[in-house]
Amino acid sequence: MEKSVFLGKLIIFSLLTIILVKVSHSEEINKKIFEESVKNVNLVEEDIKISEELNKSMFDYEMESEGEKKSNFFNIFGIYPYKENYFLFWTYDTDDKPDRKNSEAKFQLSLMKPLFHNLLGLNEIYAFAYTQQSYWQIFADSSPFRETNYEPEFFILFPIRNEHGLKGFRLSFNHQSNGQGEPKSKSWNRIIGEVLLKIGTVKISLQAWYRIPEKKEDDDNPDILHYVGNGQLEVYIPIKEHLVKFRVRDNLKTKNNRGLLEVGWSFPVPMFRKTYIYIQYVNGYGESLIDYKRRVQRIGVGVMLTR
Repeated sequence: MEKSVFLGKLIIFSLLTIILVKVSHSEEINKKIFEESVKNVNLVEEDIKISEELNKSMFDYEMESEGEKKSNFFNIFGIYPYKENYFLFWTYDTDDKPDRKNSEAKFQLSLMKPLFHNLLGLNEIYAFAYTQQSYWQIFADSSPFRETNYEPEFFILFPIRNEHGLKGFRLSFNHQSNGQGEPKSKSWNRIIGEVLLKIGTVKISLQAWYRIPEKKEDDDNPDILHYVGNGQLEVYIPIKEHLVKFRVRDNLKTKNNRGLLEVGWSFPVPMFRKTYIYIQYVNGYGESLIDYKRRVQRIGVGVMLTR
């Protein structure tokens, strides 16, 4: 009888010990889950802050509610459109060139990923961006990709919370190359300073750049600044749901003047969300690295996904 009572007490004690261990372990797990949840909430709040700063400072013409912007931001893992993303399924260069057909396709992919925020207490955003522009001889035999320009970039954006006038400054390190071997290899590195302005509904980007010098034997394009100049002006003019963009570059020389004019017009496609008909006209030098010293006069039509 005594043995039975002892065994019963032992079993009850063992069960209580197991329950206490389980409860304690469960509390530790719940604590970890809670801490992780708090951490995730903090990260989400930080992402929202970055998203709001970008929406206020960058040139955003999407007619969305704030909730939709946040939702889209999280759905794409904190990756934003940077420059325009488009596909021109037909372009025509009026200037004949022996190494290609006049008609070809052209497309651009451009994304950015914010990395850090507010390290200096100025609401500044540190981000990595990547832009790729390709020229595709889709109407030629075997349809080769004639030229692709790769443009990784690291920048710091200093937003200014003004409804109009000065909207921010951006400082970036920019590399651009075409990834080809000699003698077609072209590349250069720049430090770019940019001022962002808003006057009424018109938004303006004014850029100036400094080319980082290279050794003479390593320089694929020593005279590139003579053709593309030391800066460019971009003007965005919204007209209801239409957007007209002008991009102008000039070497500011009276003798042997060179530059580039690009005009883009985009407007929504009926029944399609965030899809636009895009018409682009380019005239001048430096549209692509391989053609930086050859004049191009091109008209193209296609679709734009972000603007």
